[in-house]
Amino acid sequence: MSQQEKIKVTVDCLGDICPLPLMKFKEMKKALEQGREIMLVTDHSCAAENVMDYCRSLHYIFSVEEPISGVWEITVHQTPDQSAGTNQEGEDPEEFDDEFEDRPSTGAKRSIWHW
Repeated sequence: MSQQEKIKVTVDCLGDICPLPLMKFKEMKKALEQGREIMLVTDHSCAAENVMDYCRSLHYIFSVEEPISGVWEITVHQTPDQSAGTNQEGEDPEEFDDEFEDRPSTGAKRSIWHW
């Protein structure tokens, strides 16, 4: 399938604030594995940065355009080479445990989301 023939899936995140655009993108990752491109459209600068950071952490190939001031189109072209040996989510599972090392245990589940 040539680059021009690729099917592009559009994820409309206009009006959505963090972390919703990133969550929507994660739900659509399967489309990348099927050879499609994903274009996420957002008008929230923090959401754009979060999605781009996530793509960088997974070594995804992507491009960003700002067709209108304050609106970003992030097009993810392909997933990385799976043989590269990168972590599935690009995160160190121990990274978040260190953050809570000095806090007393409450027995409750921990969340990586900080509001």
